[in-house]
Amino acid sequence: MKKINIVLASIVFPSVALAQDYQLFSELGYERLDLDADYADTDIFSASGKYYFRKKQALGPWAEFDFLNTKSNVSAYYINQEGDVDAIKIAGEAFIGNILVGAGYKRSDTGTSSYNSSSATLGYLIQPNLLIKADYQDHPHGGDAVFSARYTHSLAGKDYIGFDLAVDDDFDYWSGSSKYFRALGQNRYLAAEFNINDNDGTTTWGLAGDYYFSQATSVGLGYQDLDQDDSVSVRARHYFTQNWALSASYSSIDENDIDIYQIALIGQF
Repeated sequence: MKKINIVLASIVFPSVALAQDYQLFSELGYERLDLDADYADTDIFSASGKYYFRKKQALGPWAEFDFLNTKSNVSAYYINQEGDVDAIKIAGEAFIGNILVGAGYKRSDTGTSSYNSSSATLGYLIQPNLLIKADYQDHPHGGDAVFSARYTHSLAGKDYIGFDLAVDDDFDYWSGSSKYFRALGQNRYLAAEFNINDNDGTTTWGLAGDYYFSQATSVGLGYQDLDQDDSVSVRARHYFTQNWALSASYSSIDENDIDIYQIALIGQF
């Protein structure tokens, strides 16, 4: 009966976007860094996956979800960089009532040496749209803590504007970001982002935006001011089904004459 109702809805209301739920997110990626010096060109392969213990509902586009996550999850990430650099990371987050606890472990191997680090997270969901947390990162030669807050302000429908602020325990580093999401009608959407970072007086900032022609297809542009350098990027993503997508991007860093090409196969279930 549920399937029949969905079919009837798509016939009677063809312009209405049906919500899609996902629980498992995976990605296989390839990245190519072309530097001015040919011998320094680098190939990077990566694989990642994240599983949520409760389903997440897409906001319309199958690539867009709530700015503030409140669902417990586990994740894993692997990266291999040409030159025998391997890194693996596993992490998990659990919401126990309004309390967030998390932990992570990362190991990097360069062929001649290994590097291990661990992390811990403690947070509190003050309101359904406001989360504060502290993240501690342990390193072989010490550790550092970062305190952050994330807030979402709901607009009409599923539209929202979100804010994220973070500062380290020494107040040498702080960052901020914001995202605006809006449904434009007829299955078209707009997502825009702004970020700013200050590291001991050196400030960088960036802008990016994605335009969705439909739930499945988007194109985007980005600009990043990197203190004494600039980066411009263009990207696109297309879902061939509700579960499988391809994404591709190109970035250029002017002063250092670096070109970055990326392509990824995305699976959502």
